Amino acid sequence: GLIDQADPSSSMICYHVEAVENTNALGIQGRSISNRVCFSMTPDVRVPNAFIPNDTDPVNQVFEPVFSFLPERYDLIIYNRLGIKIWEGSGPWDGRVNGNFVPEGVYLYYLRIYNYSTDKIEMNGSVTVVYR
Repeated sequence: GLIDQADPSSSMICYHVEAVENTNALGIQGRSISNRVCFSMTPDVRVPNAFIPNDTDPVNQVFEPVFSFLPERYDLIIYNRLGIKIWEGSGPWDGRVNGNFVPEGVYLYYLRIYNYSTDKIEMNGSVTVVYR
């Protein structure tokens, strides 16, 4: 698959098939390329609605978006219920602020995703922190 690097914001992915035959007795190697097929791909981003920072299963220990693609980067901001920013980073949140686990409860997030173009995807919502 090829991504159009000249216009990465187009979200177009293009494919073609190339067939190459072995060199024959005359030293000639045949080559054929199929038609190019392109389609638009809308990135899919899923955000969990809860996580367990002290869980024994590492999959549930952090809060992070799940992507159908590998973005250039993302910024994640966490707010408490009063709207005060308590954490900001470019990776998963482990449920801690200044090294201490936050209390159980609902927290708000703001997510900004950069996908190799000037276009940004912005999302917000809530996540519940629970403990075992």
